[in-house]
Amino acid sequence: MRVAIYDGRCSICRRFASLLRKYISLREMDVVPCNSEIQKKIAPNISAEMCLKSFVLIEEDGSVLIGGDAVLRAVTLAPALEKYRALAESLAVRIAAKGIYYGISNIRKIDRD
Repeated sequence: MRVAIYDGRCSICRRFASLLRKYISLREMDVVPCNSEIQKKIAPNISAEMCLKSFVLIEEDGSVLIGGDAVLRAVTLAPALEKYRALAESLAVRIAAKGIYYGISNIRKIDRD
């Protein structure tokens, strides 16, 4: 099962996690706050430093996606967006997602502090 880890102190991150839970089945992906007991149990290899800094997605094969790549992959797991998965893997979309994530990440830092 995939695991998405987000910064539970950040309101933007909590809202995104809520949307993921709403649109993606628990069979597809669990969504847990960083540094929680469940995160430490499910993904002990992900440090608090890593998941408080960036959104993290652990794939079923154990590979780890961080930041814009993780967000883009998580979003495309929603059944309503399944037809866009191939597009999401294109270099142009990945670059755009990273840019958007970077901008939101700067706002998130202000929100969290």
